Amino acid sequence: MMCINTTRLTLQEVASFTLKNNPSKQFKEKWGDDYVSRAMSLWRGVKECYSKSKECNFTTQELLFAMSYEYAVAPYSSENNDAIEFYRWCFENLNKNKDR
Repeated sequence: MMCINTTRLTLQEVASFTLKNNPSKQFKEKWGDDYVSRAMSLWRGVKECYSKSKECNFTTQELLFAMSYEYAVAPYSSENNDAIEFYRWCFENLNKNKDR
């Protein structure tokens, strides 16, 4: 995984990162017909964990998925007010997962 400077994170960096690290295909295969509802549910769970500052217990793959999903839907979402902060939080938790 590439090293990202989260203090000066840009949407361009997020775009190229999520493009290279998008696990959606694996989740589509795993979830099959339930993909859309499970994807929404996972994404909402990660967003809720972030917004309520809860302990992050999501796997690396789940965080990568949420980041990719966020990048895909955020421009169309009414709650897209702190996207960079959300991505920064995801990267910090990805780094923690790496240390486990």
